[in-house]
Amino acid sequence: MRTSLAAVCCVASLASASDEWTQYYFPAASAGPNASAELLLVNTTGMSPGEVLAVHSLQGVAAQTKPWLFTANTPDGQAGWSLWARELELYWNVTFRTESSFANVMKEAMAANLANSFVEVTMGTDSVGVGLMQCALRAQTSSPCVVCADTACDTLTQLQYKPAGDSRNATYEAFYAATPLTSFRQRVSILQKPATWPSLADYAAFCRCPVYFVPSFSPVPSMVAEILKYTSAEGKGAVTLGYGPDEFDTVSALSESGNGLLASDWALNVATMTNYGMGAVPQFSRRHVQPKPSAQQHAQQQADDDNRHVIAFVMTDGDNLQWLDNTFATSAQWYGCPRRGAVPVGWTLSVSSRDVAAPIYHYLQRVKTQNDTFVGSVSGDTYTYIDEMPDKWATIFTNESASNLKADGIAVVNVMGSTTDLATAAAAAVPYFRAGMQHVLYYPYSGYSNLNGNNTYVSTPEYQGWLLGARYCLWQGQHNVSELIGLLNSQAMDPTSSAGYSVIPVHVWSHTYDDIVSVVNGLNTTRTRVVSLDEYAQLINRAQ
Repeated sequence: MRTSLAAVCCVASLASASDEWTQYYFPAASAGPNASAELLLVNTTGMSPGEVLAVHSLQGVAAQTKPWLFTANTPDGQAGWSLWARELELYWNVTFRTESSFANVMKEAMAANLANSFVEVTMGTDSVGVGLMQCALRAQTSSPCVVCADTACDTLTQLQYKPAGDSRNATYEAFYAATPLTSFRQRVSILQKPATWPSLADYAAFCRCPVYFVPSFSPVPSMVAEILKYTSAEGKGAVTLGYGPDEFDTVSALSESGNGLLASDWALNVATMTNYGMGAVPQFSRRHVQPKPSAQQHAQQQADDDNRHVIAFVMTDGDNLQWLDNTFATSAQWYGCPRRGAVPVGWTLSVSSRDVAAPIYHYLQRVKTQNDTFVGSVSGDTYTYIDEMPDKWATIFTNESASNLKADGIAVVNVMGSTTDLATAAAAAVPYFRAGMQHVLYYPYSGYSNLNGNNTYVSTPEYQGWLLGARYCLWQGQHNVSELIGLLNSQAMDPTSSAGYSVIPVHVWSHTYDDIVSVVNGLNTTRTRVVSLDEYAQLINRAQ
């Protein structure tokens, strides 16, 4: 016999706003960072969706104390998990045991007192998120639970797991009506489409934070407004993991409430990776990346004798943790391209990935070439529209973002907003200038290159900085390779004007690294030169 939803809906004493936080937004295991020298590597490729959900929820529940398992969802080498596991082996000295049997994993978990009960849910519905919150709140009790669906629950029953609740028909509205938000941590929440579970289920079971989804943010439903108000109530802003129903409406609503988005709806192993800190790796400590002196020196050497049109390419979407986590570094289309390093390319990257997924961040930094440059995106630590964020949060957000970017040697921050007016965009960049960032690359959401290559230098006694606008996009529906070659070869050769410079965003879902190489190979080198975005930022000083 299964107990009712009310029996597991509310454990308010387990978490509070006073919980210690070791990182900017993200909670850590009670045992502290880097507490597990051994992990169970579970291959879930042969498991049912309900079994995978149970394994991922177990991963999160266990990680509240310390990481216990790591999951693989593809054959080795086809997705990022194998890179991150190898990184943990090489640089955190983690060893792995392997298992692919669902029953064996759950037997071992029970023997280790990691879980002994389950909450049953219905895949593809709100009930999954509700069940994950229930188990997150029970993790530190004498009856920690996992979330299961369908025949996975039958297997758990056979293994002597006890039913802790039947949430198959649960809704977020009913859950929050019975469960005070004060049961959860502040500063973080999860927005996850029901069909996307079990991805991110590990983190939902780990973070003890509000989980929700709504089909629209226009207007913002009252339940969501209360969650966003609560998570940002400490006055320091908050982060939302997952993804929304509509990008612009979602990010606008989050920004207006002091929240930022960390796109992670298909992310895996976040609950484990967030508990391995960069400081554990001597040669790659949390503040390991130093600014390259070569960009400024090279720019100064060529400033007076090279009038060719200056071009910098920037890949989009590096703020998407779920992309970094999966195929970004393994696919030949992007960072896994064997020709990477052939030409200068800027790779957008959220510095939040350093704290929430250090093995990923460490790998990307470790294998980059001299022609790879990282660009802070979008808007800094998380994806926000800074021109829609109230001042009380915008100042804190930009100060923290600038501190992290500068400490990691990232010279340019890529900001997105709604305006296509240069002066208005420059005004939106002021909080970054105040925080010490000298170069802000601004993309209007409606097309990225709507500032038409215009730049402006803002200088006051209090702050200075460049607002940079993209000229063209390499993007299906805007310009293809051959069109872009023709356009760039005809640009002005004038280092004293914005007309002499072009930033080119490269849309990663329609174009590849090899497409950039093709453009570069088609350029007239007597009229153009391609540089890193860091060098571009120095060269444009000639246009003051």
